[in-house]
Amino acid sequence: MAENRTSFQPGNSGNPGGRRKDPEKFAEFRERCRALEPKALAALEAKLADGDLKAAELVLNYAWGKPPQAITGEGGEGPPVIQIVRRIVDPQAPQEPSDAG
Repeated sequence: MAENRTSFQPGNSGNPGGRRKDPEKFAEFRERCRALEPKALAALEAKLADGDLKAAELVLNYAWGKPPQAITGEGGEGPPVIQIVRRIVDPQAPQEPSDAG
């Protein structure tokens, strides 16, 4: 087994404190975004007026949240069915073509 030549010990993060946060820069960025909000909304409204469905989706998702996505089985009914097949094969035996794929 190859020896691991790194300064990090197993189980210890190389960056335990995480990325440093600069609250002043973040506050400045947030204020600049808020100042641009009227322009952004006007641009979005113009896209909506042109019939841009992505713009409409964006507005609705931020206003009301994304709708829940149902997970259903075949034909749209019931829960999904997942079949897991486990086969033990003899590596010396000739292989049959697989159905998977």
